[in-house]
Amino acid sequence: MGKFSNPNLHKKQIGIGVGDASWTIDGIGVGVGNSGIFCDRCSLRLRRLCDHFSFKCALVSILGFAAFLSWIFWILPASRGVDVRYDAPDSVQRSATIQASFKLQKGVPELIMNIKRLEYDIYGEISVPDTKVVVLSMHKSESPGCTNVVFGVLSNSSTSPINPVDQSLLRSLFIELFLQQSNLTLTAALFGQTSDFEILVFPGGLTVIPANSASIWKIPNILFNFILNNSITEIQENSFEFREQLKHGLRLGSHENIYVQVSNKNGSTVYPQVTVHASVMSDLGILLPDRLKELATVIATFRAKNLGLDYMVFGDVKSVSLSSYMRESIEAASPTPSPAPSPGPNGEPPSPSSAPPVSHPYISRPKRPPAHPKGNPSPAPAPAPHLPPKNLKSQFPPAFPPSSGGNLVSSEASRVLPFPAAVATQNPYAGIWVWGALVVIFKVMF
Repeated sequence: MGKFSNPNLHKKQIGIGVGDASWTIDGIGVGVGNSGIFCDRCSLRLRRLCDHFSFKCALVSILGFAAFLSWIFWILPASRGVDVRYDAPDSVQRSATIQASFKLQKGVPELIMNIKRLEYDIYGEISVPDTKVVVLSMHKSESPGCTNVVFGVLSNSSTSPINPVDQSLLRSLFIELFLQQSNLTLTAALFGQTSDFEILVFPGGLTVIPANSASIWKIPNILFNFILNNSITEIQENSFEFREQLKHGLRLGSHENIYVQVSNKNGSTVYPQVTVHASVMSDLGILLPDRLKELATVIATFRAKNLGLDYMVFGDVKSVSLSSYMRESIEAASPTPSPAPSPGPNGEPPSPSSAPPVSHPYISRPKRPPAHPKGNPSPAPAPAPHLPPKNLKSQFPPAFPPSSGGNLVSSEASRVLPFPAAVATQNPYAGIWVWGALVVIFKVMF
């Protein structure tokens, strides 16, 4: 009898020995004792919680909580490093023939929520009639917390392009924004400050005068051109070094300065290549043709040396050519050679005295009449035509012309002799009668 024990009593004693809180799950006894980890009150609450939830329910809850955390990390770009961006449809991007970009000090998600307001502010700064502004893309910038915004200017009508006059005004405005001569002001509370304005494409090309250069109205005529595999932005960022190296390469004087214009035929400030139009201006005035000829020689000599430009910064100089103005100035300064005189009959050079004498139109040497033998008088000449001269001396020239040093008749005076027709109609036989009379007198005296 003493050895007999009640099984239920033994079981209860075991349960109490394990702990004050004990329960059974599917026939398995689980006890939570007062072991120092949980207090009595916490143990009681934990027992009540376990009475309401099963092990399977607890596992599902844990898995659901893990999925919720994964979704939270997925929707946060900063947590998972995903680049959120905005891109307009391809049809809209292809229709935008004028495109530009700038940088904003805001994140992409903030700008996406205010994209319509951004387009409205940009159009308010441009104010070109019959046009509209469309944001083409917004991408995260390399600068922390900034966004690169690309926008396009389109015509309101899908069938007609932008007016050429308005397009020219828009080109001038874009160039001023690029050179930071004006600012693109937007709503600061939503978009912050703009920076790094660039022109991506513009119909008809662009011509920009880099900073620290003369105004387009003060730049003289273009002297020469060359091509560089650079962008307008790269030339703009290194404009001082560019002009100083070019001035040194052309061997310009201290009173001479060089000015450049940079053109891109695609109308872009970020894409190569560019054509550089160079001019030289002197503090003393315009360059004389002789100085232009010297510059042309220097350009031809130093074109193989890259015109003095650094290869590492500006690359190779290509297609160097003189402008039409410089070529015409050099040709006008070159003297015109006079025609060489023809050599003499024996090959010797002609002398000034060998020129043929100029005959006077009204004074000529009369021919000496032939002598007649004695006793055989010459037949009587035919009667001369009757002329009523007023002065016989004016009708007959002297027997021998005056000496070369005389000034009886000059070439200028001979052109204004009165009545030249009377000289041309003199009697050719009058000299015979004079010689005949002299012969008779000589016979009578001797």
